[in-house]
Amino acid sequence: MTPGRPKDFTEEHCLFHTVLSLGASEAAMLRIHLNPSASYQAGSTVSGSVSLFPTTEAQEGQFVNVKSVSISFTGNCTTSKPDFETATFCKSVQLFAYKQTLFAGPHQLHAPHNSISNRPTWPFRFTFPTQCGDTQIADYEVPRFFNLDPRQPLPPTFANDGNGKCSVIYELDAVFEDPKFGGFFPGKSSQKLPLILNIPRNVQEPEVKYGVQSRTLRSRGLDLLPLAERMAERERAKQHLTFGQRIGLRSTPTDNLPLAVFDVQVLHPSTAVIGQPLPLLLYVDQDASKSTAPKPTIHLKKVQVFLRRETLICGVKHVSETRSHEQVGWVNASVMVAHDFDKAMPTIERLDLRKVLDLTLDPYLTPSFKTFNIALSHSVKVFLTVECAGKQFPIFGNYARCTLLAKDYEPELPDYIMPPEVLDETNVVMTKAPPPSYQQVMQESQPGVSHHQGPSRHHRRHRHGIFSGDGGAGSSAGATAASFGGGGGGGGGGGGGGC
Repeated sequence: MTPGRPKDFTEEHCLFHTVLSLGASEAAMLRIHLNPSASYQAGSTVSGSVSLFPTTEAQEGQFVNVKSVSISFTGNCTTSKPDFETATFCKSVQLFAYKQTLFAGPHQLHAPHNSISNRPTWPFRFTFPTQCGDTQIADYEVPRFFNLDPRQPLPPTFANDGNGKCSVIYELDAVFEDPKFGGFFPGKSSQKLPLILNIPRNVQEPEVKYGVQSRTLRSRGLDLLPLAERMAERERAKQHLTFGQRIGLRSTPTDNLPLAVFDVQVLHPSTAVIGQPLPLLLYVDQDASKSTAPKPTIHLKKVQVFLRRETLICGVKHVSETRSHEQVGWVNASVMVAHDFDKAMPTIERLDLRKVLDLTLDPYLTPSFKTFNIALSHSVKVFLTVECAGKQFPIFGNYARCTLLAKDYEPELPDYIMPPEVLDETNVVMTKAPPPSYQQVMQESQPGVSHHQGPSRHHRRHRHGIFSGDGGAGSSAGATAASFGGGGGGGGGGGGGGC
């Protein structure tokens, strides 16, 4: 199954669906034929026809008693969760419902044998609404994570399961009813046909705000100096070593070695567009007041980008004579990008990751949305390994909320302001100078790359005082940046990461 595609919702499935039968007869009497269209959006026309189509040879060539033939067009948001200790909670919200009676009897209709063109056929035509209908809202408190506006836009077709199940389904339902007297009784039968609804965005270029996650690193060693100064300093240092230090019985003091203190910042977007590159920026700023070495060159060695889908559902829980709401959620995370710059490592003083990595979001992802009982959100997390003066520093980030907008753009959609996000630790937004301009150009390497190969020249036993994580979080006006370590600070520029 392609990521982002609702389960059991393919174009082929929509154009011709397996017949479902109800009542005494196992043979469905109707078939729905759609005018070709793989998917729809709000305002689209859904048209086609319903045909009398007996599926057994015994029914073909006979006259069939018909009371009525009708077709319904509905949209529903449904949630469920089995709870064997108490009760099962479920909640179904009908977004809209239309019905057309295509034929009213009672009357006898002929079902010709081995003939398609002469079968009784009735055309139908519906229009996808641009917003929900008069939806019934529950009279009990519903968590603020959901959107209870009865006139909100339709959510996209969606299906997911984890700690529960949820779906947003739009479907046609053709129903055949017999008059219950004399002749051949095929019974009541029904055919359902699901439809895919895509929700385009109505903003061509969304305004992107950036949150920041920052980590302060300390690098100490002679490799921070230019080559000539480095060699001279090593010769001077040897003259002051004791005999024990010369033969390795005592460690060499490092307090007087050159020190570089710098912040590595990841700027993550609050909004991104499906099918376009995810805008991730890296900044490196040296703290000149704490550094004793010249400004070092920092290279990007490894990067991993994770995308997490967070599903939250709400339902009605019945226990004895009482009922209440209950909400549950689950997450699905995947590695979006994992890359090791083996040979040519780009410098990251100011680096737009879109220039060195393919960060294009999967075009089949479902946009972020929230409706009466289902909320789908997304978060991004970045892991880095940077190199400074031949030493590598792993940096672990936390998930940060990122709203994904639809791939397609439709300027004619009516404006709608979604309810504000429920703020949490993943909604940190910074006030900062605009990021550097970006042109969508991929390149293999950046000027000033490092061609360091092979293991680091410093073994672990030589890392006395090389670096220690200050645990300091970057800050900016109006917002406080989250620490990369999530408070788990400690040596190695890491500590505990996010979820």
